[in-house]
Amino acid sequence: MATAGVLLVMPALVGTPGTGVGLGPGPGAGVGPGAGAGLGLGGGLPDARVALAARSVLTGQESARASVAPSSPQQVSSLSGVSCSSASDCVALGEAEASATGAAITTSDGGSAWAPASFPSGAGLLDAVSCQGSSCVAVGSAPELSGGIAASSADGGMSWSTAGVPPGTGNLSALSCPSSTTCYAAGRLTTGGAAVVSSSDGGSSWISTAAAPPGLGGLRAVACPTGTQCVVAGRPTTAGGPGIAFTTDGGASWSEAAGPALLRSLDGLACASVSACVAVGGGLPGEGAVALYSSDGGASWQSGVLPAGVAVLSAVSCPSESTCFAAGELTSGGAAFAVSGNAGSSWSLQVAPYGAGRMGALSCTSASACIAAGEDVSAAVGYVAVTVDGGSTWSGEDSYSLTALAPSRICDTRPGNPSGLAGIAAQCGGATLHAGEPLVVQATGVGGVPAAGVSAVFLDVTATQASGPGYLTLYPASSPAPLTSEVSFTAGTSVTNLVEVGVDGLGDVAVSTDVQSVQVVLDVEGYVASPQAAGGGLATALAPSRICDTRPGNPSGLSGTAAQCGGKVLSASTPLTVQVAGVGGVPASGAAAAVLNVTVTGATHAGYLTVYPAGEPAPVASTVSFQAGETVAARALVALPSSGEVSIATDVQSVQVIVDVDGYVSNGGSSTAGTGGSPGSAPGGLTAGELFGEPAPVRICDTRPGNPSGLAGAAMQCNGHTLSTGGVLSVQATGLAGIPAGATGVLAAVTVADTSAPGFLTIFPPGSRPVASDLNWLPGQVVTNLAFVALGSTGSFEVYDSNGSADVIVDVVAWVG
Repeated sequence: MATAGVLLVMPALVGTPGTGVGLGPGPGAGVGPGAGAGLGLGGGLPDARVALAARSVLTGQESARASVAPSSPQQVSSLSGVSCSSASDCVALGEAEASATGAAITTSDGGSAWAPASFPSGAGLLDAVSCQGSSCVAVGSAPELSGGIAASSADGGMSWSTAGVPPGTGNLSALSCPSSTTCYAAGRLTTGGAAVVSSSDGGSSWISTAAAPPGLGGLRAVACPTGTQCVVAGRPTTAGGPGIAFTTDGGASWSEAAGPALLRSLDGLACASVSACVAVGGGLPGEGAVALYSSDGGASWQSGVLPAGVAVLSAVSCPSESTCFAAGELTSGGAAFAVSGNAGSSWSLQVAPYGAGRMGALSCTSASACIAAGEDVSAAVGYVAVTVDGGSTWSGEDSYSLTALAPSRICDTRPGNPSGLAGIAAQCGGATLHAGEPLVVQATGVGGVPAAGVSAVFLDVTATQASGPGYLTLYPASSPAPLTSEVSFTAGTSVTNLVEVGVDGLGDVAVSTDVQSVQVVLDVEGYVASPQAAGGGLATALAPSRICDTRPGNPSGLSGTAAQCGGKVLSASTPLTVQVAGVGGVPASGAAAAVLNVTVTGATHAGYLTVYPAGEPAPVASTVSFQAGETVAARALVALPSSGEVSIATDVQSVQVIVDVDGYVSNGGSSTAGTGGSPGSAPGGLTAGELFGEPAPVRICDTRPGNPSGLAGAAMQCNGHTLSTGGVLSVQATGLAGIPAGATGVLAAVTVADTSAPGFLTIFPPGSRPVASDLNWLPGQVVTNLAFVALGSTGSFEVYDSNGSADVIVDVVAWVG
């Protein structure tokens, strides 16, 4: 039943105030900092501690992020050079996977999609490239000549012609073109030593500079802010030398720079002006990376301050004199991204996307837009990372597609294997979760999720048989546990929430808790994978981050914009506006929707919350329903307007609210919240797919007698069909709410109400009912969860009631096609 597709965003979640959209107990009541959500399971046997953190990895399991995969017969195995002539047009060079020959790829949309380009004959590998407009120059090696080679392109890198370099020039590994006609390339001589060659005709012909830079062996980097002023760097040969030389006369003479002594090579140089330059590379053995900066055009250098944990910085780009970005590798492995806002004197680390390995090339067209190129964590294929918000978030490679699966249980810690799991799915048997002992769960290669190429999974996460009130936190297994929670609970309850969580490089997620003991059940509902068809939006799972907490005293310890809600109280007369774009990892621009976990606590009366795009009227809907004194949460997918804000409304006198952001969907352009649209269109630049033909999410099913939702036509399909023990309800999705016949899955807020006994719902494509639960409740509760379900061939799905009578309400949020 698995079907790949693209997430299509709706402006808000819908549910009538009478039905509620609730989830289980949340923060407060001793539950800690997080947000909960309702669903659960039962059971209870003596606990048995099992350490899963040391489980072996499946042979051949690959990185969580798929690699760069241009639509070409040859896949790129590594990338060594990248240059962007604008924020949208870039060229990257590297090595073809199928052979040791070079490869070139281009993008015209800022790195979302890449196309193969022809590679110049006679060139082995091209290591560096520089583009201005449609004119590009590249340099590298020519194996048959045992020396260097240059190439030029007049069509933005799509086709190339080669040019010879002076005899005796070995491999050329660095390039700087201060104008469309003037270029300098640096490398080594065939006999050893430094080589610098220049071109005054856009790379068609080359000559050697009049003098060789002193104190240097092979050169690794060059930066020329003008046609006569250049700085080169590489491996120092002079004892105590900095490995840097400079010229002010176009290479007629060179001088060795003054600076700290280096024993390893400098690999990257950038000069934003004739005075401001930055160099990066590897420092002394055992001391990690090094960054230097100069305020006199490269004549003298000082050491910049780098954060711990950076092994090497291989590339640097400075879009202004004050702002510089650098890329390389962490000591722990994986990509290192750093930024400086003070001309290179100090640096801070940025978060790299999953699967990014060592980055060897970097090109920034502004203080917000950069593209980095290198390898993925397996070093088997090339990798491109993109930022459009100054490095607050880096996105890996192409867009990511969403795949809905028939629900499948992949973890049950309860002793005795009550779910009857086998193989990898039995991995959690008897592994009761305890505070301070995270549970590591393999999420790829099980339950229909591929073993590789997966960046995130959708899980229904259930907490049950807890020893006391507490919470669960889910996150990529290789990352530190964030200050959030996905499921909150009290003793004696079973609570579940739908969670989108990133997987680490091994395909694992981690689950932690703050209570003495709790049982955990995970059902996989779908996954996010790469690459997606060209033109699709980017669905990105984030490490959960708290962006709003109205409780007095700032119990979550928030700062900056994330502290925006501190001390505020939501009331029926005063909706709460929350900034989402630019906070918690969501880009400041280009996000069409956000995945939020919204928790309510401290309510004085029973009521509901509605979360919707700011600037729009509050819909007749609810996102979270609650009773007085309850702490309850629900996951919400909410469209973002141009302001990047959401509003939260309630019907009660006062209530506290906590908001955690878990992910976002980019639109490749301006937000489209509230614009509506029609199937087949993509208003406002939303490239993830069409919007619904309705202005808001739409109710397509309500089993309650009397049609309290006021539905009409085919949407009345469920009226009067209250479920009973073992009952199955078939819900038609396609043909309603603008969902086309080709849709293969839906995201829907599913509410249960009027419950007579404890029970749970299972939501699944037509066919055999899986061992899974999407919603759990106690008698009289009104509970909702966001469900991600694949559709059958007729465009429908089914809902199963385990026990007692219950009414079901379905509000479609988005569809996959």
